[in-house]
Amino acid sequence: MTIPHDSIHCQNCRTVNPSQQELCTKCGTRLMIVVTPRVHSYEDQILIDAHSEFLIERVSSLENKLMRVVTQMERLVEVMYKQAQASSTGHELVEALFTTLADSGVLDMEIMRKHWRPPSSNTEEAKEREIESLKADAEENSRREKEQFEDDQPKVGRRN
Repeated sequence: MTIPHDSIHCQNCRTVNPSQQELCTKCGTRLMIVVTPRVHSYEDQILIDAHSEFLIERVSSLENKLMRVVTQMERLVEVMYKQAQASSTGHELVEALFTTLADSGVLDMEIMRKHWRPPSSNTEEAKEREIESLKADAEENSRREKEQFEDDQPKVGRRN
């Protein structure tokens, strides 16, 4: 609730009354008129002006900082865009290399396709499939190594 500047409170019931009124509109008590010395009102105005200047400086400073953040964000977006373009180009170059190696017979494309991820496979499902594939390959390699180790061990206790 805002109280008008040209009002006075009743000292008895605290009702807000117009400053020209002699008696309270609610309880009828004679209102005491409070006069503020001119010196205080002048000092208050100086404080308000100083506070306003401080707030203007503060807002200007915040605007300046905000503009710097916006500029940095724009630069970051540009860098990310360039990175995405470079990544796409790099991916295409690697695919061209794989194709060339496969055509020359140096590389088996089926094995590479099994492990190679296209750039659009950033979904959780694709990641889970990749993890499962890697686990299966690790288990297969472990099984092969175990068989190779057992085959390399001398046969103890066996008679031919």
